[in-house]
Amino acid sequence: MIKRQGQISKISGQELYISFTQSAMCAHCQIKENCLSSAHQKRELKALVSNPADFQIGETVEIEISTLNSTYALLLGYGLPLIVLLGVSFLCSMAKLSENTNALSSIAAVIIYYIWLSFYKKKLEKKFHITVHKIASTSKIGCN
Repeated sequence: MIKRQGQISKISGQELYISFTQSAMCAHCQIKENCLSSAHQKRELKALVSNPADFQIGETVEIEISTLNSTYALLLGYGLPLIVLLGVSFLCSMAKLSENTNALSSIAAVIIYYIWLSFYKKKLEKKFHITVHKIASTSKIGCN
């Protein structure tokens, strides 16, 4: 499971929009506040919940995504487009097309793949289960 903390920025129907800072390997970096890297950015994630009334805007929550879902998303976003790119390039090479035609055909195939993927966005969102947990308050009152 991949866990991350974020803040609820918007509630719309049964959808929670959770903002968090994506920071891969940035925890110990001395210049992380001034970083322009894509690895250290503000991100927003949409999660469907059955009980949106239990949450408030500004509340800190923990989101949980299964490793299987993460792997599936990586495969759809990076793995399959790479296979499409290499496959079309190989087919163009076998057909003895020029290098320019080969390159343009390969790039066009990847663009078509991403357009096709965008048509299934709603359906894919339902497959990716994101669990949202309230963070329990750990402060103790009146302890001596």
